[in-house]
Amino acid sequence: MQAVVLLSGGIDSTVCAVLAVKTFGAEQIAALNVLYGQKHANESEAARAVAERLSLGAFEEVTPCPNLYSRALAQALLMPV
Repeated sequence: MQAVVLLSGGIDSTVCAVLAVKTFGAEQIAALNVLYGQKHANESEAARAVAERLSLGAFEEVTPCPNLYSRALAQALLMPV
């Protein structure tokens, strides 16, 4: 893989995916769709459809670790401004 694209299925990430395909070739692109708990099912379906239409080399739906967000937020709040 030459590039990783965060693919939401929206216009911005789709344009990024198309540009990556034009630059590296479809088989060299891995698309990630992050399931953070606030997406609607149609967003994930749209991302998958874009990945299939572009024949990307890989498409993965990932769920971030909730503790990672909690720790980052706690650190940010405790840091002096």
